[in-house]
This record gives sequence, C-alpha cells and structure tokens, in this order.
Amino acid sequence: MTQNSYVAASALWLFLAMDAFGAGPFHFGPTWFAYFDKKNLEYWKNNRSKQLIFFLAPPLLIIFTTWGYVVKATHPFVILVLTLWAVQHLVQQNVGILLLYHNQKSGEAIVNRQLEMRSQQWPAVLFTFVFIHRVYFHNSMEIGWLIFLALGTLVAFAPVVGYLNEMRKQIRDGSNLNVPAFGFWMISLLCMVPFAFLGKDFAEAWIIPVTLHWFQYIGLNYALVKSKYSINQPGARYLAQVPPLLLFFVTCSCFFLTAFLIFQTAATIYGAKSDISEFLTGFWLGLTSCHYFLDAFLWRFREPHARESILPHLMSYRKPAV
Repeated sequence: MTQNSYVAASALWLFLAMDAFGAGPFHFGPTWFAYFDKKNLEYWKNNRSKQLIFFLAPPLLIIFTTWGYVVKATHPFVILVLTLWAVQHLVQQNVGILLLYHNQKSGEAIVNRQLEMRSQQWPAVLFTFVFIHRVYFHNSMEIGWLIFLALGTLVAFAPVVGYLNEMRKQIRDGSNLNVPAFGFWMISLLCMVPFAFLGKDFAEAWIIPVTLHWFQYIGLNYALVKSKYSINQPGARYLAQVPPLLLFFVTCSCFFLTAFLIFQTAATIYGAKSDISEFLTGFWLGLTSCHYFLDAFLWRFREPHARESILPHLMSYRKPAV
C-alpha cells in the first residue's frame, strides 16, 4: 500500500503510532465493519437476543457509562468497572489467540484448556490487585497487604507451575514443543507486568498491554478481511461496497480527529475538569465499553454463526500438519 511513497509510509506509521499509544478505544474500524456484512445483519435481525445485543445494548451502554461517569456518586464505580473490564478484555483475547496456535494433528504438547486459561487469567488478577494497591493505596506496606500478596502470588502462579509441569511431561513423552504457541503464552503472562509496576495512573500503566492488544487485534482483523472479503472470496458479496481497510482507517481517523478537536476545545474554553469535559470523557468511555461488549459476542466461537463466519478464515492461515 505504501511501497512507492515514503510520505505515505510515514503518515501510515504515524497514524498507527497515534492510535496505539493514545487512541486505543478507536480501533473500532474492525468492530464496525461487522455491521456492514449483510449476512451478519440478517442473522442478528432474525434473532431476538442478537437484536438486543447488537442494536439496543450499545447505545444504552454509552448512555449509562456517560451518566455514571458524570455523576460524582457513581464515578469511582464506573472507573473500577472499566478498569477490570479492560483487563478481562485483554486477557480473554490472549486466551482466544493462543487457542488458534494449537493444532491437535501436529503432535504438539497441548495442556488442558482450563489449566491453560487459568495460567493466563490468575496472574492477571494478581497484577491488577498490585496495580490498584500501588496507584490508589500508594504502595502502603501494612502487614495485611503483605500477607495477601504472598498468598495471592502462590495461588496466582500455581496454574503457571502446573502448565509448565504438564508441558514438560508431554514433551518428555514424545510430544513436540510448539515454539510460537509457547512464546505467545509467555507474552500473555508477562504483558501485565508493566501494568502492575509502571505508570502513575491507569492511562500510563496500560500503554504497553494495550499496544500489544491493539496490534494483535488489527492483525486478527486484517487476516479475517483478507481471507473473507477479498474480491474472489464468497464473503465479498455479503459486504457492502466499502473497502474494509478504507472503512477502518476512515473510521479511526474521524474518531481520533473529532475527539482531539472536541476535547481540546472543551478543555480550553471550559477547563479540563468542567462538566462539559467530564461529559465528553464519559462518552469516550462509553464507546470503550461498547467495544469490550461487542467483541465478547462477535468472537464467541462456541456460537455457530461466529464459528462458521469467522473461524474458518482465521484457521486458513494455519500450516498443515506434517
């Protein structure tokens, strides 16, 4: 796309950097183009529960998140919920991607799925407690916290030890080590360490994990679009005549520029802590909650529609077992 223009390449990488390091909520292009797939729309419109999930819930989430953020009595609750939801969202994406790395037919060592999930989820819970204690309780070292931290570390890393032990046994018995899968598992485990120990607030602490998450998400959606909606693919007839990459970049750019201009104008005229600025921040967080909510259903492969419309296209990149 940018091979023949250094200017275009620089602009593209600048945009990616801005989106990754400050506009994380605006990777909505892939989320929105699911609504441009006529087959998705037909399925959602003919299913009452999906109508509620994909058409009614998003605007309600925006309204209630904005209201909850602006009202001082519920403000801390909204911040806590979105912090925990962000962690859950990131960890569950890692859990799902790791499953895509596995190939039962290749003879690789594959740990029990529940143990594999806990080995990523439980340490993330511990790191979240460390973050909350460090930022909101100023790293106070009362004996109660130290005891909790010691016990929590033992509990959180028990599945990690179990995972490594099970891998060792299977490899000893002749199974192969899937190096990319094991490497991704390590990244999933370690990506929350900066969140726990770096940054003076959530925005700073979250930079490294959300950047990793963002590039994973874009990679997944790029692979999906390339396989499903290319001109010669059957899925192309279900997509409205809007180039998916153009839709993504235009959507993100509009979000980013609009938010930047509105936020800067509001902060300059009314002040950073004014009611107007608080409302805009709440609306921003409402969009973020929509992303978390919709992704939980768009990528739910235990449901037949997602399994049939997404999973085969992601699996098409897998190398056949030798």
